Amino acid sequence: MLAAACDKISVEYSAASEADKHWRSTAVPGKKEASGNLSPYEGKVLNETMKKTHLRVIMLHEFKLRHSVSEATQNIKMAWGEDSANERAVRRWYQKFRVGDVDLEDKDRSRRPAKCDDGRLKERVEADSRGTVREMGRELQVSRTTISRHLEAIGKVKKLDKARRRHTRSVFRKPKYVVRGHTSSQHTRNCISRVASHESKNSANGSDVLV
Repeated sequence: MLAAACDKISVEYSAASEADKHWRSTAVPGKKEASGNLSPYEGKVLNETMKKTHLRVIMLHEFKLRHSVSEATQNIKMAWGEDSANERAVRRWYQKFRVGDVDLEDKDRSRRPAKCDDGRLKERVEADSRGTVREMGRELQVSRTTISRHLEAIGKVKKLDKARRRHTRSVFRKPKYVVRGHTSSQHTRNCISRVASHESKNSANGSDVLV
């Protein structure tokens, strides 16, 4: 792939060079050349045929020559124009080259959505209706959104929600033991307080009380 890209660049640059010779021979003496020492034809070739992969081949070439990011950027700009490269892009590709990644094509960012096995999901819900969407997603290796969508598709959302509501009610249920509007712990504290008060009164009267 690298060799083919280099050959293509060589052919395109040769065509640009021939056209450039003609441009220079007919150029008005003293006329200032285009930015980056490019003729108008070279600039047109750059805009129309200089693909990203071509520039990346050049970046890889600069990397192999052990040129720094700054040096590589300047070399590319000198040959292909000021707008052909910037240090940020060169630095990003240098980082890839340093770890051995020389794939010059763009990564396909449109990742295929993970598939969810409805059969396994149904078995999982029936085995443990209190399981969370996060837990199910982790087990089936899909996102929580995917789990929620498939739960709705197989008609398990209401059952799962009902189990959650039942669990929530059990957590926030009122205390079982209530005495006159107070919890058993409050009742115990009140009893202790009354006993202590009664004991202090008896002590003041000179009598001993066993509690």
